[in-house]
Amino acid sequence: LLDVPQEVLVERVTGRRTDPVTGKIYHTKFSPPEDKEVEGRLVQRSDDTAEKVVIRYKEYQAHIKAVRSFYEEKIITIDGSKDKNDISNKVVTTLYKALSKIKKSPKIVIAGAPAAGKGTQCEIITQTFGVVHLSTGDILREAVKQGTDLGLKAKAYMDGGQLVPDDLMINVISERLKQKDCIERGWL
Repeated sequence: LLDVPQEVLVERVTGRRTDPVTGKIYHTKFSPPEDKEVEGRLVQRSDDTAEKVVIRYKEYQAHIKAVRSFYEEKIITIDGSKDKNDISNKVVTTLYKALSKIKKSPKIVIAGAPAAGKGTQCEIITQTFGVVHLSTGDILREAVKQGTDLGLKAKAYMDGGQLVPDDLMINVISERLKQKDCIERGWL
């Protein structure tokens, strides 16, 4: 669980930009593009505003309490407001210890508020451990872009700064977990 204070999340979200050509995410302060052409085409997502992240953070706080209590014996909380390299080292070290105790394909869940650094850490985890990365955010954004039923339903929630209801996401993730790569390599 990446734990990050609300004021840090607001700064991260309001500076986040996406390159519509490559899909790569940048930050105006922390990781701006080096190429001026790329910088000129960056766009801000409609839900990347201070107002919407505060709404999403409050919703996240209301839900994470139940997750914490259910996984009390397994959850590991990491301060996600520190330097990303320090966070990555802590995540990888912790996972090596935990995964050394299991024989099956790993099943890893990383949680945190919007802009807590889940995407950054997931890239490192997939590279280090070879698991399949399942990003609900990526799945939702692609569904919205494609105009699917899920995308149309999800867009209304996302544009309002709300979390997409669990029942919409459970079916999508359940189907994906049944695929061969997730079974063989494990998933995140």
